[in-house]
Amino acid sequence: MEIFIFIGILTGEGTAFLLGSTCDCPPSFTGSKQGFVEKTFSKLSSNVTVVNPGRGFYRHIETRTSSFHPLSSWSMGPQNNVLYRQYYLDTFLTSDLDTTFTDKVKADLKLIQGQGWTVILRFAYSNCCVQPPYHDPSYSRMLSHIRKLDHDNVFRDYEGIIVAIQAGFVGVWGEWHFTTSEFGITKYCSSVDLGLTDAQWANRNGILQALLDAAPPSMSVMYSCLQHGIIFYTRTSR
Repeated sequence: MEIFIFIGILTGEGTAFLLGSTCDCPPSFTGSKQGFVEKTFSKLSSNVTVVNPGRGFYRHIETRTSSFHPLSSWSMGPQNNVLYRQYYLDTFLTSDLDTTFTDKVKADLKLIQGQGWTVILRFAYSNCCVQPPYHDPSYSRMLSHIRKLDHDNVFRDYEGIIVAIQAGFVGVWGEWHFTTSEFGITKYCSSVDLGLTDAQWANRNGILQALLDAAPPSMSVMYSCLQHGIIFYTRTSR
């Protein structure tokens, strides 16, 4: 399992198609083909858009459980095929996730698969505010939410199209700051230890480890604060 720092551009190996030339398309790859649409290009003209799967600028589309808006076939423009999909679980602060919600997520992923797109996923609870009170559920509730997503095979059933899962859940926007006393830090990411208690570090590490456990081996978990990730694992390795 891998942890990556996330940025707005995803890069990877791709196939270059030269305008006006004949394309010898590569042989079919042997890995998972879920979510990928094979297209054959012969002689390309200057008005043909070729979008490499899982590569390029992503498009950000979010929704919340209190007012859920599913994806549709027109959610992406012709220049994009990487979607950043964020779910705010604002109606589940004191309750477990239900199958109705996970079915909605899987319906989104099924549409993404059918369109030949790929997706980055993040789950959080609030996009407001930087002053308390913060709207995070308890540590145990967050763990139950991650386990429900795993139990309903949200990640495993769509392994081929999920580029990565971002380590959200904690804090405003799922950014791991501006959060409750169970996790500490009421400011932005910093390069210092921040004086968190052992219990607060353990809770943060527990959420990250739950995501790593839920993600299939081929899927990356992305974490935005490199220095915190280093501290997690240097503390646990002592």
